[in-house]
Amino acid sequence: MTIGNRMREIRGKLGMTQAELAEELDIDEKRLSDYENGNLVPSSVIQDLARISGFSPSYIFGWKENEDKNPFARLDENDTKKYLSDMIKIFEECTNTETDENAQTRLYNKLGHQCFKWGISTQTVPLIEYCFKIIINDKTCNGHISITAESLEKAYDKAYSIVSNNLSAALPDVDIPYYLKVIEEEWYPRYSVLSIDKNYHRSSFTMYEYTTASQKYEQLVNAVKKEKNDTVVYLLIKTCSKADWSELKCYGE
Repeated sequence: MTIGNRMREIRGKLGMTQAELAEELDIDEKRLSDYENGNLVPSSVIQDLARISGFSPSYIFGWKENEDKNPFARLDENDTKKYLSDMIKIFEECTNTETDENAQTRLYNKLGHQCFKWGISTQTVPLIEYCFKIIINDKTCNGHISITAESLEKAYDKAYSIVSNNLSAALPDVDIPYYLKVIEEEWYPRYSVLSIDKNYHRSSFTMYEYTTASQKYEQLVNAVKKEKNDTVVYLLIKTCSKADWSELKCYGE
């Protein structure tokens, strides 16, 4: 998904017109329309949209398939106080020096489950976009089908289910032989290590081996930890030229 499409989607989720969002972003309505239709979006606009909407920059960039706004925004004051009280209590138990190691592990797991329940953590396994060609009667169809899933195996399952349902709906009385083939290209998959500082200045490194990319990611993460700055570091994957970049890891967001 392009940044422009994601901006249009977020505006819809916020229930705002172009004029209303443009006013919030302190830009004119035509400029917002240009951004939504594919023009280059300045980093300052991305930053302002993230602040206004509550969606993360990685979601706005299109690297995350799904994300909801801050769950506390949907709660009334009493519910918010209860959730925060529960969270503080678990944090205090986790950091208590008298708590033994095994108990701390259980508490950290409990905290993870609570974060998932509250909507703060929604996806522990990265979602990757895979692209497939559809072959019917030994002839390759034009175009391709894109599927986002936790693994290639699950992507195959989703793709077969979609194609099967569509063919059955279109030709219910005809048994059509078909199969799917994942798109594989030279120099793919590609990996990108991207860092974005608090001023939204970006630097990226593209590589062809996961191990090398992962090492570079850890190197940048360690540098951020050492310097204690607000830089966000991403490890991304692109499975083929037709796929979008997918987020594998993120530090600092």
